[in-house]
Amino acid sequence: MSEQGLTREQLNTYIQGYAAFQFLTSGVELGVFDLLAETPEIDAQEIAKALQLEAQPLRILLTGLVALKLVHRNNDRYVNDPLIDPALLSGPRSMSPVLRWIKQGINRGLTDMTAAIRENRNVGVERFSGDGNTIYQRLEHEPELEKIFHDCLSLFAMGAPAALGKLAAFEKLSHILDVGGGDGTHAITLARAFPNLKITIFDSPGICDVADKKIAASGLSDRIATHAGDFFTDEFPTGVDGVFLSELTPIWSPQRNLGLFAKAHRVLPPGGALVILSVMLNDTEDGPLGAALFSPYFLTLASGEGMAYPAADYHRWLNDSGFSDVQSFVTGLPLNQTVVVGTK
Repeated sequence: MSEQGLTREQLNTYIQGYAAFQFLTSGVELGVFDLLAETPEIDAQEIAKALQLEAQPLRILLTGLVALKLVHRNNDRYVNDPLIDPALLSGPRSMSPVLRWIKQGINRGLTDMTAAIRENRNVGVERFSGDGNTIYQRLEHEPELEKIFHDCLSLFAMGAPAALGKLAAFEKLSHILDVGGGDGTHAITLARAFPNLKITIFDSPGICDVADKKIAASGLSDRIATHAGDFFTDEFPTGVDGVFLSELTPIWSPQRNLGLFAKAHRVLPPGGALVILSVMLNDTEDGPLGAALFSPYFLTLASGEGMAYPAADYHRWLNDSGFSDVQSFVTGLPLNQTVVVGTK
């Protein structure tokens, strides 16, 4: 079989992928990984006692976790795989918010992936309350799920300063416009990483209200402001030397993104920078797997327009929009998140 061939085990994993995700999620929610991190090399009876679980369902869970190599069994005693710590443990860098959003949000909509591909629209959004055209509008009608979504975004935002802090372009900026900045998580994280940086969040009125409260609680109101509006129909606020688009562009079509890039070019002074942070495919569009698996969310649920685009698309779009010296940097963050910078 060639290196590109599919094994029977891989095929079975894809067919039963729903169960693999549930094993992982149950291990997190029931505290198995936390327990094994605190007290490794304990047996099933000790796990059952600590977690107050019956022997039969725990046997099923542990068998699945071992088969998936999330947990290892040595002489009937269990330990976490090294990758489990700290990704699936309790704590600020836990992946738990991501798993909750996938379980309660994404999986609900991805049921309609076939219909979304056939009809070229986000059919899955119809499974959510409200009448908005995007998942973000629908989430306003499901506040508990909306909080889970923002908790997920907050986790992704935590790694941004380390990645962006390496960029000379970002260090030279004094005031950036955070377009679609959401509840302020990215802005707060960036403001703490760059003490001389001012940030204006440009988002809808309702989102700006949420961001204002979060910014006030962070003590950064003197450096972070909000500007309510519609970034598709309104011109960008002036007085900035940088525009930041974080995880916004894969939601939308190339045509909409080109419109945003044109607005950024109009508002920036000579030497100003457009900085894009996004999950991206590689230029050969055969991976990475995480980025490829993310695209159905944008089609089926988010907007019905977007996908994870390759960096080559961004280079072409920014050049077409009048930017020069376009550069891209793979951040090392999950899902092949990449930074693309263009200079006016």
